Amino acid sequence: MLQQGDILMALDGNTIDSAGRINIDGEDVDLNEIVERKYAGDTVTVRYLRDGTWNDIDIVLKPLEWSRMYAIQYEKNRVISFSQG
Repeated sequence: MLQQGDILMALDGNTIDSAGRINIDGEDVDLNEIVERKYAGDTVTVRYLRDGTWNDIDIVLKPLEWSRMYAIQYEKNRVISFSQG
């Protein structure tokens, strides 16, 4: 299970850069692009760094509650930060 402080390094083999972008099909795109291509029940392979150790985990995506989906849409000042690793 991912924990606070883990540094995401790759999703499904796509490296995440220090700006939170990944390269998909030769194009650098925002990290959320790979998430938008997935569905509930899909498995995502996550590579992360914790306390100097590389780890890989497969995560099965769960459906997002409708109420949460709308809450995300309206969180305008939401900031996601990434650490360079």
